[in-house]
Amino acid sequence: MDTTRRNSFNRWVTVGAFGLGLGLIGCAQDAPSDVDTTKAALTIRATAGLSGVASATTAGAATTSTTATFTTTPPATTSTTATFTTTPPATTSTPSTGSAITTSLGQSTGVGSLPSTQGPPPTLNTVVIPPSYIQDKLSASLLGTEIQVSHTTGDTEVFPSWGQACQPDPAGAQPAAIANCIAGCDTEGLTGKALVQCRAGCSQPPEICTPVCTSIEDLSFIQWSELAKLNSLQNNPDTCSTDTCPACPVPTAVPSLRDQPLSIPTFTKDVNPLPGIDFTVTCRVNQWQFKFLLGSLGPSVTSAPTGLTVRVPGTTGSPAIQCDNASDISAHGVALELTFHPSVSWGALGVSAEGALDGSLDGGLDGLFVDVDAMIKGTVHARLADILNGGNKPALYAEMFNGLIAAFLTDNGLPALTTLESVSPTDQGLQVQYY
Repeated sequence: MDTTRRNSFNRWVTVGAFGLGLGLIGCAQDAPSDVDTTKAALTIRATAGLSGVASATTAGAATTSTTATFTTTPPATTSTTATFTTTPPATTSTPSTGSAITTSLGQSTGVGSLPSTQGPPPTLNTVVIPPSYIQDKLSASLLGTEIQVSHTTGDTEVFPSWGQACQPDPAGAQPAAIANCIAGCDTEGLTGKALVQCRAGCSQPPEICTPVCTSIEDLSFIQWSELAKLNSLQNNPDTCSTDTCPACPVPTAVPSLRDQPLSIPTFTKDVNPLPGIDFTVTCRVNQWQFKFLLGSLGPSVTSAPTGLTVRVPGTTGSPAIQCDNASDISAHGVALELTFHPSVSWGALGVSAEGALDGSLDGGLDGLFVDVDAMIKGTVHARLADILNGGNKPALYAEMFNGLIAAFLTDNGLPALTTLESVSPTDQGLQVQYY
């Protein structure tokens, strides 16, 4: 198959406790001129629906009983009347005078019953989003995403990568350094030509190396869909600057989802079938591709307590694995599985992900396919774990699941979400509890 080059170098891809402060403003009126007046200072600690007992304190000797009417702010459904009795007993009843009396969430004094301004307690809603609904939404979001694992042929991607540029040190090799190097050659037990080459190398000037942005090619990669990249740019962008690879002359928002190499090594094993007979077997993956398509060829979604799994069927070249010094290996039921693990902490949704290869191998030398299978699957799982959970990707997954939940509630005419209580995969689907 002809190799197609696709350059991605320039293609970057609130539940808290609600504090309720009720301000009570005293409705004061002027006292008659022939009656002594008393100014009462009062602080009431109040929360909605709370009745408290406290005492009023008057300025100077208490001689009167004071009655006042208070109105809550913001307005409550009823007003509150509190009666305060002085000690010693009052001999005259006097309408209270003085400035406004305000409650606060401090110490409590006064006798009164405060009206409740809260409505009924919030309702805990529980819904289960079926896997079929999730499948449709994810297929649309990731349509066009492709993962390829290959050592032989297939599409080749070019990626930006940090490298080093080295040049001779203008100061040259220092005598002391040369002498130490030669002494090292002499103590390594080298003889003949090897010793001469070692000593000659000591006279070479040292190099000074600096990091540079370069590019690499790889046949194994993950390439995100353009829609997925656009969503990452809009919701959780990265920043390209003079210190990134590639660099930007001014800080620029770029997609946090970008194509990345998988860098899967070839399989090698030294085989000793008989005494005195040994050889090396090398096996290479032959163009395994996993694409997010629509319809029956697209991904399927299953749900279990262990996670929400997106299974993407794959294709392989023929043979699936090519081996040197051994028979080739065939593969059956090859698929890529992406498993998401959502959870809720303090009302915030968090999501991690992992990837794995599925399928069975057979053929090759007796038992060799077991080793090859373990190497390929283990390497892909480890590499995808780094890629899928790096950078802003967990935040992107959380954004995706939040959107999925909101869409399901809207599509089914369910109460809107205010606060998440829990999100957990079950055998029936994604269970969501919310207020």
